[in-house]
Amino acid sequence: MKQPNILKIKSKVVDGGRDCPRNEIYFLGVDIAGERGSRAVALPRQGRSSLLIPEARSLESLVSFCEEYLVAAVAIDAPLTFGLRDEKGFREADLRLRSLLPPKARSWVVSYHGLQAVPIRGKILAEALSPLVGTVLETHPRASLYFLLPEALKPLVFLYKPRRGIPETQRREACARILEYLSKKFHLRAEELTPEDGLLDALVCALTARVFHQELENLLFLSRKARGVYGRGPFVVFSPSAQGPGHHQGQGEVVV
Repeated sequence: MKQPNILKIKSKVVDGGRDCPRNEIYFLGVDIAGERGSRAVALPRQGRSSLLIPEARSLESLVSFCEEYLVAAVAIDAPLTFGLRDEKGFREADLRLRSLLPPKARSWVVSYHGLQAVPIRGKILAEALSPLVGTVLETHPRASLYFLLPEALKPLVFLYKPRRGIPETQRREACARILEYLSKKFHLRAEELTPEDGLLDALVCALTARVFHQELENLLFLSRKARGVYGRGPFVVFSPSAQGPGHHQGQGEVVV
């Protein structure tokens, strides 16, 4: 089996995962994008183990990663369930999430008709991982970030993704400040990690997968009905009322 490449931040060289224990249990987060553009982060169950980010970005490489490592749960940033009644592409869960966000943020939750290949790629990945990973979740990392960040930092969620009119320096600063907050809140050693929006989304997905198993009360279930819905996994985000998720996690070395 071909081993996924792991680039270690601390030494800036390809490490090959030699320092990453195979008997550790990981929680995987995936930000779905186009061909070879997806990003992934794997968080350990035990906080002092290494945080992994597969260098390869294809869906096949992510499946190989889950064959190589013990992955208990995966959270994917893509629609994974569909219904015959969703003719406009908005599911009941999408409408509920939009109602929880402020008006200027509701455009973050879009019809899956407008997501092009993302829902198809997400579904393919979820199906491929289901024999390997016990828990498959759908999540929305940008909404989760908005709910996680304190009021003073919420404006950053409007700035960290590329958008016309936002200077690149301002966007990078927003990414760095978000990563700094998440690192402190969840006790991650990520000082040398180059922050960018896809990686942040994957990190939030991974945190969602871990919290699903360790602090379920800090997540909000957006999909609670099974009748007429087809696909995999519940749709969950961090709860707007979550108090201190991740406060008890230990430290982990970041490997990318």
